[in-house]
Amino acid sequence: MDVLKAKLYGTWSIVSYESRIGQDVSYPFGKDVVGQLKYGPDGKMSAQLMQSGRSKVSSVDVYVGSEKELTAIGYLAYFGTFDVDEEKGIVTHYVEGALFPRWVDTKLTRLYDLKANRLTLTTPPIQTKGEQIISVLVWEKISA
Repeated sequence: MDVLKAKLYGTWSIVSYESRIGQDVSYPFGKDVVGQLKYGPDGKMSAQLMQSGRSKVSSVDVYVGSEKELTAIGYLAYFGTFDVDEEKGIVTHYVEGALFPRWVDTKLTRLYDLKANRLTLTTPPIQTKGEQIISVLVWEKISA
């Protein structure tokens, strides 16, 4: 059995989510982001991140709201399977379903750093709008 993979099993709560462009640091969902990451012994995983304090939309109907309301959701979620390459220090998420449609049927690689009950996942540089962004997410284990 993969020892590191087994250490990931359980539920993790987000501590911080930063995006870095050069020396500039931003917080895409604010400094009080909320979220969970789950890894199971069956090889399944899911991740959800949410901007805290989001405004409620004007309707209880999920399909009704102003364009501004519906585009300012402040939520990211996906699920699928995962694998770990201890030699390279990489966790790979194989996305089966996602809020962001372009992620479906893709793989998301993350460098990992696991110390006690803290897991740091770092994206490779992502090219967007002419700049390279690196996101760093710190998680704390809350249950096995």
